[in-house]
Amino acid sequence: MEAHDAGIMGRGLGQVTGLAAFGLVVARLGRLLATGPSPADWQVILIASALLGGVTWWLVVRALTRQALGLMVFSIVALALFVRVSVPGSLMAGLIPGPGTLEALATEMAKAADVVRHGVPPVEPVGGLVAVLAMVSFLIGASFTWGALGGGSTAAVVVPPFVMYLQISVFDTRPVGLAWMSVSATVLALGMASMALGGRGEAGSTRDWRGAVRPRRSAPAALTTSATVAAIALVVANLGAVLAPESRLTSGGGPLIRALFGNDAQSFDRWVDLRQRLINPSGAIMFTAKLDDPAITQIPLYWRMEALDHFDGISWTRSDSSTEPYTAGSTITDLSESYSGTVISVTQEVEIGGLRTGAGIVPAAGSPAEVQPLSPIPGALQPSDFEIYPDGAIAYQSGVSSGHSYRLISQVQDINGDLGALASGPEGVLSPLFAAAFEAGQWDHPPVVQPEVAAPADLTRYMTLPPGFPPSLAVLAREVTAGATTDFERAWMLQSWFRDSGAFTYSTEVSTGHRSLDLAAWLGDPASPNFRTGYCEQFAASMAVMARSLGMGSRVIWGFAPGEDVDGRIVVRDSNAHAWVELWIDGFGWVPFEPTPRSGILPTSLTAEFDTAEIASGLSTVPEPAPPPDPTPPPNTVPPASAPTWLTEPLWMAMAGILVLLSSVPFMKRVRRSRRMRRLSEGEVSAAWDEIVDRLQDLGTSISPAWTPLELADRMDPRLGEVAARYSAEIYGEQQGLGRRSDLEEAEGYLRSNFGTGRRVVAILNPGSLIRNL
Repeated sequence: MEAHDAGIMGRGLGQVTGLAAFGLVVARLGRLLATGPSPADWQVILIASALLGGVTWWLVVRALTRQALGLMVFSIVALALFVRVSVPGSLMAGLIPGPGTLEALATEMAKAADVVRHGVPPVEPVGGLVAVLAMVSFLIGASFTWGALGGGSTAAVVVPPFVMYLQISVFDTRPVGLAWMSVSATVLALGMASMALGGRGEAGSTRDWRGAVRPRRSAPAALTTSATVAAIALVVANLGAVLAPESRLTSGGGPLIRALFGNDAQSFDRWVDLRQRLINPSGAIMFTAKLDDPAITQIPLYWRMEALDHFDGISWTRSDSSTEPYTAGSTITDLSESYSGTVISVTQEVEIGGLRTGAGIVPAAGSPAEVQPLSPIPGALQPSDFEIYPDGAIAYQSGVSSGHSYRLISQVQDINGDLGALASGPEGVLSPLFAAAFEAGQWDHPPVVQPEVAAPADLTRYMTLPPGFPPSLAVLAREVTAGATTDFERAWMLQSWFRDSGAFTYSTEVSTGHRSLDLAAWLGDPASPNFRTGYCEQFAASMAVMARSLGMGSRVIWGFAPGEDVDGRIVVRDSNAHAWVELWIDGFGWVPFEPTPRSGILPTSLTAEFDTAEIASGLSTVPEPAPPPDPTPPPNTVPPASAPTWLTEPLWMAMAGILVLLSSVPFMKRVRRSRRMRRLSEGEVSAAWDEIVDRLQDLGTSISPAWTPLELADRMDPRLGEVAARYSAEIYGEQQGLGRRSDLEEAEGYLRSNFGTGRRVVAILNPGSLIRNL
């Protein structure tokens, strides 16, 4: 292959590879950033930002004759994008910075830095973090356009997304499979080949077997070398995956982040999922708490962080990440988001040790009710410093660190005191399962009339299962709860099955096999890896999923199991990190359940009082189990909307306008060509020459104003000489009627033979000639 042809091939290959590399960037970020119905649709933002960067570079920098002015406009657009994505609420009319924009921007950047320092993937896509990624995407899009349209080398197209991808890979410490590594190695090989083929040199120092000098841009040599390097990279990556420990780091985000930020804290997932990831507790103190009434410790104090209510088939995440500033003296937790049975008020003063969370969420004993002021000492957080999530979780959005302290009142559920009422129906009569256990002397909680509690207006979202939910899990849930007649009986039997049946084993000594946990296999296939063996994440996630398959509202809570009393202070360590379940029970709201079969750290199991399966089997009437619910969301679970929100926002409307304008370019060029063809029919050869010059400039060809038509034809394609000569005769010799329609048609054939398809397509969308002719 000739060097010129190899160069064309390299540029085309580079453009394809650049797009593929950016696709890898977005896909790999999906392993680091959480997705769900509430967080910003960051994938759309990044892709739109890259498009905006490319369009802005071409429209502004290339169209404006003064390059300095073009770069200034480009920078203004980039800054507007950054501010719009990070702090949209502080802008007037959605675009103009307001009085609080700078302060809001500083807060968002602090949150983003805290996520990078302390977040354990997948982290919440906070505005500041997405804005930084959007800015990088914006610059990648501009660099791609610069390189693809002839302004820069092939490296400008390929290198920026690859650099971004490698940086993301450093942060993504979770093992990747063979498919990931194979695709990455393939794209890397193609990128190297494109840069080798697109190099500027025409000849190298090597020779072929005949002694002839090889061209520096040789397609076979470039592809062979790149494939070899990619194969070696793939082998090394696989070897590293085998040799690397499968346990996940919980401290500080890894050595790189610790070196940059000096961080020695412990970070925990804000998400509970079905992947088996090991926890390596070091015994480090996460926080300590002093209680106003130390006797409260007679009740197990679970330290709540937040509720996760959205299940996508793998992970439990929160569906609503909006927050509101806390007002001193106000009540935090809405009744529809809490337990409505017997509660005990607990006043606590908490001091943070090594605990870090990306969103700054802080622990509370039970459900937080009120933040109280502290004496103004270093590290003391006041009520106005906090923001509140819809589920009642409280957060210091700037990020807590060692030495921060706060004081709050919370409500701790006294489940023991409500067991009689929970086991009773609305009429105050024990349900069949508990009545049979009571008669057998294995249940000593007498019946109590249940209170009335209104269900949340959106309880259906706590019952939704993703499409493709395995029917075998619903069948298994019905088998485990056979004989149950109430939701509390079903919940009690599920908890008993997980915790007391002996069918499950708590252990962190499991091997992930570098793959995600398949819940259906983990629960139902004895041949699957780690069959029914795991730790709190698996047990909590599994029980919540099975409860939903029975038509019950469920959510997963993450936080910490009860700590230890050390000299009058509650000490909570990293080994106390825990996840449990809350199920909606009519009359009581959200009732906590503990499915993890773990002794020592966790309180004694209540469900061990009697064998639920044995009692249920002895009941005279066993109701026919209900069919599993449709896993698709029930109707009206999401309020109807006339259009997606992002389409109605000013920034995205502006971007849509730019794209619409860009799509109109081919139409306008077609109209212009038709007019010139009519002029040609009347003998104006200048119409053909104007079209040829515009086409060449849109193709990225630099044309000097000093060239004569004949000089231009000689440099571009000698076949244009005839029309150039007749154009010169018309302009300089004042001869008329020399134009022919075939002049333009033949010239277009010459251009098609000299320029590749990709470049011609880009030229069709290039508005440069239209702007210059205004």
